[in-house]
Amino acid sequence: ASVKVSGVNVLNFFTTLGTAVFTTPTGTSQEGRGASNATEYTRQLDKTVATLLGMNADVYGLNEIQNNGYGVDSALQALVNALNATAGAGTYDYINGPFTSSSGGPVAAAGDDAISVALVYKVAKVQPEGAPRAPDTAAYDAFNGAQYGNRVPIAQKFSVAVEGGAREEFTVVVNHLKSKGSVIDADLGDGQGANNQARLRAATQLAAWLATNPTGVGDTRHLLVGDFNSYSKEAPIAYLEQNGFTKVSQGHSYSFDGLWGSLDHVLASNSLVPRVGNVVKWAINAEEPIVIDYNTEFKSATQIGSFYAADAYRSSDHNPIVLGLNLAPPAPDVRNTFAVTGPGAGAGFAGVLTGGGTRCHMASPPVATGASAVTPTAA
Repeated sequence: ASVKVSGVNVLNFFTTLGTAVFTTPTGTSQEGRGASNATEYTRQLDKTVATLLGMNADVYGLNEIQNNGYGVDSALQALVNALNATAGAGTYDYINGPFTSSSGGPVAAAGDDAISVALVYKVAKVQPEGAPRAPDTAAYDAFNGAQYGNRVPIAQKFSVAVEGGAREEFTVVVNHLKSKGSVIDADLGDGQGANNQARLRAATQLAAWLATNPTGVGDTRHLLVGDFNSYSKEAPIAYLEQNGFTKVSQGHSYSFDGLWGSLDHVLASNSLVPRVGNVVKWAINAEEPIVIDYNTEFKSATQIGSFYAADAYRSSDHNPIVLGLNLAPPAPDVRNTFAVTGPGAGAGFAGVLTGGGTRCHMASPPVATGASAVTPTAA
């Protein structure tokens, strides 16, 4: 692949410990909801780093990271520092606020909730192009967290070098829609759970915002990643699929009350779909028991000391997704005449070879040019 993109739920990764109060970049006060103490924080950080480095992606769209800004004390900076401590100084960086809103003004952060979405990228592989974008919550009220519970999405255009030295562009949009808990609009009994109208409103406004091509990417190459809190056949995903996007991810990412499904998806704008390669949901979290996670509460000393490992398993409750984008221009359709020796004495075959490199194939069955020859089947 030209570039690898990942969507990862980092399960309330906070540098503020316990329920201590902190201030978001927009000035709201929020309580912490991540690791309870320094020991838990270190255990969570080690697992999160193992997950991200294990996928070796070039762009990571993160859900559930603390919304405490972009400075030296922020959760985002702490995570990138830990990545670079293992991968090498300067390997990764993050997209910094403020963002440019759809109304043209600056936005300090992606919303004023305790958690936010974020983007981390590999410096040597991709290059951010232009300012990061976010919808104006006055115009796109579905992303007013206090009213509808959907987090503000962010969009960033990246470019990547491909064959021949050219650069191809694409936009990653990170999303986190309202969960099915803490009711904003009631469960209608249609199997989609509570808050489905809030999620559908977000999907509708997300499609409308992206239709304006906020990052100015060519061919409207938008890649949507994140926790949509909607299963594949529910209305929010169906709406996006009916309005310019194709869901390219498959398989489950989440388990709830013994039932399996996927709340985490990747959707590509229809123009980008032909460039999507393999899409993998890495089965490291949803399948694993919580006894091996980073938490130390309600566990015995043996469980805390022996069951935990500083690896990727149960770093979150959602499985991460990683996919490849093949952004190099298609190889030209090169046609060459060729001859091969046949099974008969002095026999030969002539045909046309189409393509180049791994795309070579016979355009039609070869024709015998000598006597006593058996014509082979084109392959």
